[in-house]
Amino acid sequence: MRLLAYLGLLACLRSRNHKGLNGRQAAWAARKYHGHRVLPESIMEEIDEAQIV
Repeated sequence: MRLLAYLGLLACLRSRNHKGLNGRQAAWAARKYHGHRVLPESIMEEIDEAQIV
């Protein structure tokens, strides 16, 4: 795995833990925001709209 991709994954996982997402929600968010280092504040609203449990 490329180093930058790995670091981006770590940043997403840290953000996930901070936001209180479960594994399925985190996987969805990681796919949607794969180019971002952190998840947006509106992530919980987007997860509710997408009906990810």
